[in-house]
Amino acid sequence: MLKIIRMIVLMLGVLQVLQANISACEASLAKVHPTQSELRESCLDVAQEAERSAQYSSASWYYLLAGKQQYNREVIAGKISFSDGNYANVAHSFVLDGNLSEAGRYYRSFLSVAALREADVAMQEDYALLHKIYPEKAQQLQQGWALWRKIAAIVEQNKPEIRTLNAEVAKHTAVGAYQKMVDAYQKLLPLYKESFGEVGLNIAALYANLGVAYNNLSRYDEALHYKRKALEMRQEILSPTDLRLSDSYNDLGISYMIIGNSEKALIYFQQALSIRKQHPEQEKNYLSQLYSSMARAYEELKQYKEAQRYHQKAIALSASGGDLMTKAYSYHNMGGHYLEKKEYAKAITYMKRALKLRRQEKPQNILGIIQSYSSLAEVYLQWHKADDALAYAKQAVALQEQYAPLSIGMAESYQTLGWGYFGQGKFKKSYHFAKKAFDLFLAQRSVEFQQLNAKDKEQYIKTHQRHMALLMMSTYRARQSLKMLVDTMIDWVHYKGSLFESENSFAIAYRNTTDPQIKQKIRRLMEMKRELARLYHAKEKQESRKILQLQAESVSITKELAAEVKKIAVLQKRHSITDVEMVKSLKKEELYIDFAKIAENYFVFALSAEGFLDMHLIGAKITTQIESEIHAFRKEMTETSKVTQKRAKRLYRLLLADILEKKPFRDKSTLIISPDGLLNLFPFEALYDAKKRAYLIETKKIRYVPNGKALVSFSKDQHKSKQQKMAIFANPDYNMQDSDINSSSVQKNASYKEAFSYLPGTMEEVMLILQSMKPQQTQVYLGREATEKNLFALKSPKILHISTHGYFLESDEPNPMLKSALALSGANHALVSRDSEGLVTALKLSGLDLEETELVVLSACETGVTDEDATESISGLSQAFIEAGSQAVIVTLWPVSVKGSNLFMELFYQKVAEGISYTAALQAVKQKMIKMELPISVWAPFVINGS
Repeated sequence: MLKIIRMIVLMLGVLQVLQANISACEASLAKVHPTQSELRESCLDVAQEAERSAQYSSASWYYLLAGKQQYNREVIAGKISFSDGNYANVAHSFVLDGNLSEAGRYYRSFLSVAALREADVAMQEDYALLHKIYPEKAQQLQQGWALWRKIAAIVEQNKPEIRTLNAEVAKHTAVGAYQKMVDAYQKLLPLYKESFGEVGLNIAALYANLGVAYNNLSRYDEALHYKRKALEMRQEILSPTDLRLSDSYNDLGISYMIIGNSEKALIYFQQALSIRKQHPEQEKNYLSQLYSSMARAYEELKQYKEAQRYHQKAIALSASGGDLMTKAYSYHNMGGHYLEKKEYAKAITYMKRALKLRRQEKPQNILGIIQSYSSLAEVYLQWHKADDALAYAKQAVALQEQYAPLSIGMAESYQTLGWGYFGQGKFKKSYHFAKKAFDLFLAQRSVEFQQLNAKDKEQYIKTHQRHMALLMMSTYRARQSLKMLVDTMIDWVHYKGSLFESENSFAIAYRNTTDPQIKQKIRRLMEMKRELARLYHAKEKQESRKILQLQAESVSITKELAAEVKKIAVLQKRHSITDVEMVKSLKKEELYIDFAKIAENYFVFALSAEGFLDMHLIGAKITTQIESEIHAFRKEMTETSKVTQKRAKRLYRLLLADILEKKPFRDKSTLIISPDGLLNLFPFEALYDAKKRAYLIETKKIRYVPNGKALVSFSKDQHKSKQQKMAIFANPDYNMQDSDINSSSVQKNASYKEAFSYLPGTMEEVMLILQSMKPQQTQVYLGREATEKNLFALKSPKILHISTHGYFLESDEPNPMLKSALALSGANHALVSRDSEGLVTALKLSGLDLEETELVVLSACETGVTDEDATESISGLSQAFIEAGSQAVIVTLWPVSVKGSNLFMELFYQKVAEGISYTAALQAVKQKMIKMELPISVWAPFVINGS
């Protein structure tokens, strides 16, 4: 090893400075019996100078000779990078200390970057020298040598199999056999770990390669998992400017691009670029690809000037010396840029150039060729050239079926082919491929959701929305059979609300499992989610590491639980709802109406207890008109309290007239509505039927459900509460822990407009409720008692009434259940502190124990509000209480005056006391208010979600 170290020192220019000391050190070593004091005196200066020059491998050798074993182990070991990789000297220090476990780890690390034969020769020289220097450590050195030989024997033993598997990987890569690549990599992983230890550059590289292979199979959860492991390991063992870190950042950026999270992708790409810029000598291919990927990310974020700038940089770099793959990648992405700008001729030109280059590659990049075919088909589709689109789409499907038939890429190819047939007007064929694509997508989504966080899940759904769009459009145009309509409705049922369902499935599982281990894991998961909710609202930068740790741990537990939770019967039923179950869930007088906002259209399904099913299309032009009317309606409600009957008539005609006037549905007295998009913010009760000269609530009972799964679930799980008590939370002390809070302090420290203020009329509301409900059966929490702690101590009251501020936060929170919340006692303190006690998010609320609760009433402003642009626009508060177990939730869609709200609650609880259903009570109250000639703004905002 000494010769190796001398060469390193020479190369690094240290020898000129230390020639005399090195000569003295070597002279001491040359003696037959050098003393340790001589070596310390002659070698220590060399070690310290090497350390000062950041030549840590060299320093480790001379510290070893100088007898500084502890310093070598505790200080130098942490400074040596895998870039030079000379960990043998540190391992020797651990051997001399008798710590064979750590010595073995460093010997394996050394072998991960050194050839076995040369390393073994060097080790023999080392041990001969060490026996000479440290004769008193003969026993430890004998054990160290035995350890080295054992490790070297394992590496030697594994070499043939490792060599064979690496050859398999190369062969499978050449033909695009990505599943076989993954299988080979998975066989390599334990061999590498056995040979080289758990941590090392080759282990990190193997993780990175596994991530890329899973990406090629479109199994993005595994891809992200292994790419993150590669990055974490490289961060642990490499310097911050090492190019291999850049590779990992780039790999993760590509995965986030694929699932549609361009914002996060760009962060990783920029980290990769910042490292690359510190290495201007590096090859142009990599930098060109990175520029091109960044351009795509900017494109997705609608930053077109930045996108074009990076596309041009990518093409210029690849043209000046890039390989075929790099040039093809740059041309393809520039084609995508012109497609985004609807400059179709230019897009075709660049994409055909990319395809030509990909066909010339040896071996051929099959997935790249498939991508080119699919993209050309997409351009021709948007250019309204269906024949050309179909020709390229068929070629994409043929190749995909041959090389990767089970991946989500297959779904994309089927979808492209389906759109091609749709463009030709061949709707039955279009439906055939739309159905194949959607079934593959649905299966893949359940896998992806185990790994992705809430924000990534939302991006994933947005990225793949065209699957649902093609299925809906093809079904509506083809209308070949009742079975086709039924299958598409059921597909929509399984699609709608998947994000919220995924985020809250464990709360349902907890209530329905008897397995104590599953319950324990779910409790831990819910604790982490509540802690994340607190940290997100605390907005403390120093907590970012803790947030990342909690997110990683929650993903890990989620994956562990996924398979076990799937076995729980109630969740199995939710995942496999049938049309027969939906029909059985309906009473004779009920009509289920499900709206689907897909792209620029609304599709509507109407289903009766007799099994009649109809499907309607509300085209883009009328959809725009509807949404314009709803925006105007809501503005009038909040600003003037008046709305013209003409608007209510127009909306009735546009939304429901065609459905309700059909013969099979004409006599239905109860409507169960599952809204979507902006319709979540509109009360259907306020529609006006000009023929009957009545508001819809005057002729129909109306309730809302999130989706068809909830419809079935509510009908099966209906029960009478065992408890008769009602719990009321009202008039919270928002400043309970801090009397000096005001709006200016809130604005400086939180993402809210103002502090929560006293709600006038809440005490009067409580007294009015108590007049109708028996006081002895009512538990009231007022002021300082209206706390989060007391709320979570409840066990399924029959009715839970909460009178407080509700709010909807328009933000980029990663979890949709963190956007809606209720304010209880101490809420203002929570706004300006790290403590979130008092700000009760929907995520927290879903953990309440309301399994036998019949109704939750939220007498607060805008408790039913949601983000109209969200992928799944459903009130987070409604969803939370339903997932917590309540059968129904009453919320408000806009602020109501104190007088109007109190009157509504007084009349409602009078009806409840009479023993009629909650839906019937709600209808009766609204009808009475209409007769009292009260404005729509007073009676319309209260809506009931659930059974």
